[in-house]
Amino acid sequence: MTAESPARVVIYGTRFCPYCMRARELLDYKGVEYLDVAVDRDPALRREMEVHSRRRTVPQIFVDGEHLGGYDDLHALELEGKLDPLLFPITMIREQSSAASSPDVEEK
Repeated sequence: MTAESPARVVIYGTRFCPYCMRARELLDYKGVEYLDVAVDRDPALRREMEVHSRRRTVPQIFVDGEHLGGYDDLHALELEGKLDPLLFPITMIREQSSAASSPDVEEK
């Protein structure tokens, strides 16, 4: 985690899954650090993923313990503008607070 990304992100995936790669690419692009749990060689980790997500497919993505789903779900949140508030909650609160405290300046 970094100061920019205080959310804890965990991805359960495999090394060669194209959807896992896309999820990692999106989070890398956004500058988010994440724990990458490789389930392709460890049946116990795959079972852990299945128990927490109630799904068998990869990737399975969690932010601060909340299950977001797979890559399609992650990408949909990004398109809807709902991903950044999950990944950067403190930054988003600061921006909202700054906007609320700024006086409205009327242009003439």
